[in-house]
Amino acid sequence: MSSGPRLTISLPSWPPGPITMPMTYTTGPSLTGAFFRSLEDASKVFYAAARGVLPLCSDRLNEAERKQVRPGNVYVYDSTALVRWADGRRWGASRVRGFFLCYPEKSSRNRYDLKNPLARVACTANVTLPNGQIRQWGMVLYLDNSSPLTPVGDIPNVGDTHVPPGRVVITQGSQQGSELHAYFVPAVNVRRLQANSH
Repeated sequence: MSSGPRLTISLPSWPPGPITMPMTYTTGPSLTGAFFRSLEDASKVFYAAARGVLPLCSDRLNEAERKQVRPGNVYVYDSTALVRWADGRRWGASRVRGFFLCYPEKSSRNRYDLKNPLARVACTANVTLPNGQIRQWGMVLYLDNSSPLTPVGDIPNVGDTHVPPGRVVITQGSQQGSELHAYFVPAVNVRRLQANSH
């Protein structure tokens, strides 16, 4: 007696792995209304872009896009395509904060008299893509002293995802003092982090 066709069911592995999609690109920010302040936070943003969860900024900001730079904008980009990040603003000398370079905004060559200046936070990393290719990526975050922003850890499919060892290697700065100085994290967001930790 011949048997009928067999039905084969493939069950996903458990626990399920992180969401992975084809990489996407944008000319605007990869993430808005967010902030990070640690190596772990930055690694999760890089990893989300590598998995296609967040878009990669594919070109230099044009004049209209530069005007749309806001606190909480995060831009992830390929450093081999965009060698130097440009946003049309004036910045003071960088300060090293662990793995991050932080730049205070100024209105002219030697003046820091803007009413609500931004801070620009930058870092770079070697990122291993799902296909095994290793790329050097950069990331820029803009902050000010007052805007309430969402911590990376609270963003679904970004902050709640484990980054496998070696997939994201931050290449800038040193591990000592790897969290951003309070000056570069608005007080309103520091208070929120402290409240969430209790």
